[in-house]
Amino acid sequence: MTTLTSGDLTRVTGIPERRIRNLRDAGALQPEQAGKGTGRFCLFSVTDATAIAFAMRWANLGYKAKLIHAICEALSAYSEDALLAEFRAGRTHLVPNPDGPMKLIRWKADRESGDVFDVEKSYRQVRAMIDQAALEASAVQGRGRRRGLAK
Repeated sequence: MTTLTSGDLTRVTGIPERRIRNLRDAGALQPEQAGKGTGRFCLFSVTDATAIAFAMRWANLGYKAKLIHAICEALSAYSEDALLAEFRAGRTHLVPNPDGPMKLIRWKADRESGDVFDVEKSYRQVRAMIDQAALEASAVQGRGRRRGLAK
């Protein structure tokens, strides 16, 4: 299982660490490791990274914090295996609902606006960025302190 620090999340998603910390502190994200205490840091999952990337697309469209938090909570509740199982079943799109439960649904391919709801697209982008960052980290392995992608 791949785990990511908040710095890794910033590299992978482009979202500033402060924003990630705010989402965590508000309870929208539940890191794998809490990170409380001296010398400890938060570890996040791939689904957390996907949730942040997907939710920030909505934030960039002008949607409010309540919806962004609800999206993060809904998606970060999945394990990576469970999320992939949903994709294999054809449930790739999340239609945000800040006042109720959110579920991944099937999306009709003929609709043009589907991209904004496409969680699988966000997952694939995040996964590609993680793989790229892992390659870069392994290229400098053995030259000083290890940086990036906590594993």
